[in-house]
Amino acid sequence: MHASSSDRLNPVTDFRTKKHKRQPRRASPPRYSALKTNLAAWGMTTFNLAYEVQTGRHFSLALPLMWSSWDATHDHTLRIIALQPELRY
Repeated sequence: MHASSSDRLNPVTDFRTKKHKRQPRRASPPRYSALKTNLAAWGMTTFNLAYEVQTGRHFSLALPLMWSSWDATHDHTLRIIALQPELRY
């Protein structure tokens, strides 16, 4: 048995008569920050430490600091000081 035309739903009418509830806005996730180190640099006896903070949904800013001040031999030394800011996507 077929439904009569009055029983069929009219999408335009239904759209106008339906009440849409607004979804509550989700809270943004907390931004992270981290204190990091580089194990490969430690293997070369270079002290290093980096601080990274999330600056946006897809961006973070890292600020690593590296330092090495040791003598390989009496005539050869390795002196490194590096501050290397980094913006990541």
